Amino acid sequence: MKLIGNYKNYLVIGWLPVAIIMVGQLGCGPEGHEPAAVEMPVYAHLAQTSCVNDKGWEVSIEKFWIAFQDLEFTAKGEFHEESGESALVAIKSWLIPTAKAHPGHAAGGDVTGSLSGEFLVDLVSSPMLGTATLLEGDYHGVNFKFRRAKADDFEEDDVMIDRMAVIVGTAKKDDVEHQFEIRIDPLEAGSEMNGGVFNLKVVEGQDNNLYLTMFLNNPFVGDEGQRTFFDGVDFAKLTDGILDTRIAGPAFSKRLAVHDYWKIQVE
Repeated sequence: MKLIGNYKNYLVIGWLPVAIIMVGQLGCGPEGHEPAAVEMPVYAHLAQTSCVNDKGWEVSIEKFWIAFQDLEFTAKGEFHEESGESALVAIKSWLIPTAKAHPGHAAGGDVTGSLSGEFLVDLVSSPMLGTATLLEGDYHGVNFKFRRAKADDFEEDDVMIDRMAVIVGTAKKDDVEHQFEIRIDPLEAGSEMNGGVFNLKVVEGQDNNLYLTMFLNNPFVGDEGQRTFFDGVDFAKLTDGILDTRIAGPAFSKRLAVHDYWKIQVE
């Protein structure tokens, strides 16, 4: 089996919407307060590179390539709550796609921050994605859309082409070790992650780094339920060490979009 190897160091950073600055000028809150636009660097990050799944396999990640686009940050700031139907709310339908409600976490609200563009990154290397622009407010959530990696993203043919993620690593159990590769396609209807946790009060002059972080261990379950991203996988039964969602079904396509595994960490 030929495991995926050298991707070129690739990031496509899209334009930061000028319109969000316009919203900052139009979206006045109580007593004419205009929320300031604050810029913050954003990185992608894998919270841990190993875990033990429900079948006793110790999973270690070497590469976790993922293709996605258009980060949205959702907030419910004081200038929204007190000013009613502000100019910010009135024009958000054309400024940024509408944020979806997110039961279970306080991640609904207005999209008042963004980092637009297409990204193809290895989460293990914690690369910088770009600089996000956020209006002042109390932030509670993050959304983004998965995409298929394009042939133009690579210098030569690669298994990641037309996929949204490829994970490479090893799994150990009882002195037996297997290399594995998990190839993940988007769902036919499209794959999005909506409502990842992001708790931060943004004010003018603030200086933080934001990390779009994926967790291998689900922080929202105890001993019951799906504890790790790799639960249910018996790595000894994979053919040539490969799990392909085109053959095995969309379980991992759905799992990658579960908000429980995603969070914005702030430093």
